[in-house]
Amino acid sequence: MTNRLGATLLGALAILIWSTSVGLTRELAERLGVLTSSALTYGLAGIVGCAILAARGRLSALRRLPRAYLFGCGGLFVVYLLSFCLAIGLARSGARVVEVGLVNYLWPSLTLALSVPLLGLRGRIWLFWGMLVASLGIFLSANADRPLGLGAIAQAFSAFAAHASEDPLPYLLALVAAITWSLYSNLSRRYAADAAGSAVPVFLLASGLVLLALRAHFSETTQFGAAGLALLGYMVFFPALAAYACWEYAMRRGRVAVVGSLSYLTPLLSTLLLCALQGMPMTATLWAASLLIIAGAAICKAGVEDRTASASRMANDTDARLRRDALSS
Repeated sequence: MTNRLGATLLGALAILIWSTSVGLTRELAERLGVLTSSALTYGLAGIVGCAILAARGRLSALRRLPRAYLFGCGGLFVVYLLSFCLAIGLARSGARVVEVGLVNYLWPSLTLALSVPLLGLRGRIWLFWGMLVASLGIFLSANADRPLGLGAIAQAFSAFAAHASEDPLPYLLALVAAITWSLYSNLSRRYAADAAGSAVPVFLLASGLVLLALRAHFSETTQFGAAGLALLGYMVFFPALAAYACWEYAMRRGRVAVVGSLSYLTPLLSTLLLCALQGMPMTATLWAASLLIIAGAAICKAGVEDRTASASRMANDTDARLRRDALSS
């Protein structure tokens, strides 16, 4: 297995783990409070991650990472986590969590779109159509309780707009999360693709400290229990620690277009779990929306070409032709 393929597979693993993050972030927030649960999750993940780096003698190597990555990407990481946690935690109901979560899931299409100007990938017209199809799926999911049909599509836009105008903060925060995460994903590759080491544990710790500082200014009801502690442990070691490390490695060393396209599966998996946790039915409209999102992923994949991969294929083809010519002469 090549390093690039392995990195791409790690990106796919991160996507699977993150599919649980929206539903379980909401579940944990209802038990511990929005800020308390988020501060504990990412603060503890950062402490564990930094301890692992220190045990391996890699903590000091972080000073050699590019400053644009440490401060620029680090700042984006903190803003993303803060926006994501507050958006999910502040949504009024389970149905609104689905909508807010799907706004956050604009990041896969934005990651692919921004890879064109930020990473120099080649964009085609199919990228536009793929983003349009995937976005249609996201809006259709907001009208999950309506029968599937052309009318449901038109009603979905108006219903989504009405919900966002009634309670704009979670929707705005989710949009900020989508933008900052897509920027982080591309810029971490741009500034630190060949750098040794990762500062993700430090970014997690910084996020936890910011959330803890906010927690000191707001009162929350916190109820610890066996189930809550087990859920907190899962969130610390999997969505918070392992998934972010896998994703960064994939974005720095893997196939960005492939990983970005696979990430379109996240809304489907996440919505399935969220519906199960909130006791909501997975309606025909939600299934149709999920299929549109998956179709959009495939179209987006066709709309972005990795020039590095293309150059590698051309070099291999040229080498093969030279070998054939040498054998035939």
